[in-house]
Amino acid sequence: MNIRSGETCEMYQEIKKQYENSGKEKRDRVEYQKAVHSNLMKMADVKSLMEKSSVNRLVVEESGIYVELETGIKLYMNENDYMEVPVACLCGGDYEPEETGMVKKILSHYKEDKNFTVFDIGANIGWYSLNILNMCPHMKVFSFEPSPVTYGRLKRNFELNGLSTEGLVNLGFYKENGTLDFYYDTEESGASSLVNLREKEGVRKDSVQMVKLDDWAAEHEIDRLDFIKCDVEGSEFFVYQGGAKTIDRCRPIIFSEMLRKWCEKFNYHPNDIIGFLGETVRKLIS
Repeated sequence: MNIRSGETCEMYQEIKKQYENSGKEKRDRVEYQKAVHSNLMKMADVKSLMEKSSVNRLVVEESGIYVELETGIKLYMNENDYMEVPVACLCGGDYEPEETGMVKKILSHYKEDKNFTVFDIGANIGWYSLNILNMCPHMKVFSFEPSPVTYGRLKRNFELNGLSTEGLVNLGFYKENGTLDFYYDTEESGASSLVNLREKEGVRKDSVQMVKLDDWAAEHEIDRLDFIKCDVEGSEFFVYQGGAKTIDRCRPIIFSEMLRKWCEKFNYHPNDIIGFLGETVRKLIS
């Protein structure tokens, strides 16, 4: 039996398979353990990444691999998504630090308001929702994510953090009700959208449910909407078009992505959003 050391996750499967197919003699067991140990110790170098990052722990469990941040927030890692939040935290200290800091600063003024209502539109795996609930656990946070794959990851992260999944909603907001094609980027899920933004091959296409924000708010008797975080990779304008009545009625603070190159994919300009919303919101932050 000749087992070699490797650097990939698949190597552990190969090592185990070789041992299972061997005669399982004592010398085979020794070689098996030696190969496993050699590969495990290579993981020690991960500590060098963590030294200047916001990650306190990297945990390997039967349920998966997750990072635990300095804030106490835990996030599962994905085997394909190399641009995901946990990897960004390992490689660069924190994820969207300026934007996250701004959201926290704004909401810190409302920490004692238990009826303060937040819509996280385009919640992805839950970065903003989890940070908001970590700082303001009594706020009402609704997290909307249309992708069935990403929604599953969002739900797992909430469960990992011991939070209720009652406010998680597997749909997207649009200017009209119906189903639309949704392009899920397996390697960069944060770039998933209603169009294939990067025109990549091999992008997964799902049929997702889209509703007007106004209709959803009416159906669920939302009497307050105080803060909207909206990042839906180019289709933000259509979210606001479908929620104009609710926005006019509730006058929420809006924290919105308005990226010109993605807006162009949907044939509008960021200024169209500003012009549409006008004075109906307390503040528009881009």
